[in-house]
Amino acid sequence: MPERQQYFKECRRCHRQILMTFNPSKGQWIACDPEIRRYRRTEDGPETFVTPEGEVCKGERAFDGEYGYRRHRKDCGSR
Repeated sequence: MPERQQYFKECRRCHRQILMTFNPSKGQWIACDPEIRRYRRTEDGPETFVTPEGEVCKGERAFDGEYGYRRHRKDCGSR
């Protein structure tokens, strides 16, 4: 497991700041948008969220529920 769970860097494609979050179950880093969002978990949710602990789950935006980050590739301006 890495020394830290999250760090900021610049996206190589769109040059915006992203938050890298470590996913311990897969042993890899996930690029996320740095804005924290509220969401509700749903099995067939339209978006993919990443918890501060690095867990990846499907869900939808909500006014109540858990806090997490959206995967960056959804918003990457280079596509």
